[in-house]
Amino acid sequence: MATGELNPSHYPAQRAAKVVQHYLNTHYGSPYKLFGLERVYSAKAEDVADSGRKYQLEISVHEIISNAKEKCSAEVFFPRGEKQLSPQVQVSSCEELFKINAKPEEEALFQQYKTNKILRTEKRLPDSYGNMDPEMTPFWHLSIVASSFIMLTESTENTLYNMAQVANITQLVGCFTSYSVSFLQWNRNK
Repeated sequence: MATGELNPSHYPAQRAAKVVQHYLNTHYGSPYKLFGLERVYSAKAEDVADSGRKYQLEISVHEIISNAKEKCSAEVFFPRGEKQLSPQVQVSSCEELFKINAKPEEEALFQQYKTNKILRTEKRLPDSYGNMDPEMTPFWHLSIVASSFIMLTESTENTLYNMAQVANITQLVGCFTSYSVSFLQWNRNK
């Protein structure tokens, strides 16, 4: 694998930046706060002895719902070894994106579905044509946040994960927070 300066549009830089996106969604995402990768400005890679490989990135992150954007610095370390370990991520200079307050919307959604008499069930989110009931958008976002946790945990230097579709969402009796979510498709590029 190449070391030193990397082409920001090539796979190694994009893959490391996608791990940062999964990290941000896992740690800061919600049904009303969702992060996307907008652009990789620069990327460097270096081998760290026999322990792994470190990527230093300058990226632009987009908070999708508020349409806020910020340039951030990040470091991604992919550990090596017989046992697959999750990458370690450090992000700096994204403070403004972290300050976006989605608590009122989240609380309203919680209250709406907590007292729901009819349990929600949806299949194929979005459908095969990319359509979705607007009422289900927060659940789609929440599914992306949940899948980001899995994609972050499973990421290696040789994978690039994206979620394509949720197979079904089923609200369980008596609560909002207990939903059964099945993921239909994952795009795993090697």
